[in-house]
Amino acid sequence: MYVWSPRGEASDEEFLRRSAMSSFRILRTSDPGQLWERILHEVDDWLEPSAVRAFRVDEDGAPLPVLHRGSELIPTDAAPLHR
Repeated sequence: MYVWSPRGEASDEEFLRRSAMSSFRILRTSDPGQLWERILHEVDDWLEPSAVRAFRVDEDGAPLPVLHRGSELIPTDAAPLHR
């Protein structure tokens, strides 16, 4: 869509339309078990990452891994964010 995406340029109107559609797809997800997969799909569509890791926060505030896809190795620059 924009700089990070090889799909080309999009108008501001197209960017707004796609972001609204993405938001509504997430908001309409009624099954909590499908929510993380929907979020992962939207992340893939917008950011085109080589790896994704999702965490939820438990009652004690500790991050718990929910899902991951892609590289098992964490890039050095991302390691501080993973703690």
